[in-house]
Amino acid sequence: MNWAVSHPEKRRALAQLGVSDEITPETRATAHKTMASVAELLEHIRASGPMRKAPMGFVVAIMNSVAEATIDFMTQNSTLARKHCKEGFEAPWRVVA
Repeated sequence: MNWAVSHPEKRRALAQLGVSDEITPETRATAHKTMASVAELLEHIRASGPMRKAPMGFVVAIMNSVAEATIDFMTQNSTLARKHCKEGFEAPWRVVA
């Protein structure tokens, strides 16, 4: 999360790429393959948790939303950025574990 706070222009670029029609299905498939180990870890963690029956896309969307909210709060209040970062990192794991 510190990366996103330190590089807001790169965060915006990633957001734009996420909705771009210029990104091909092949490129998206390659990106998904790159993240396969993260998805595997998440699947393993949530297997016996409260979100075990929820679609993986829904769980990922929740985690992304928490990350975005955390980054926004870190950016808006640098005095509490470390606190927000810690809490924002722990929150999604409480949801899925």
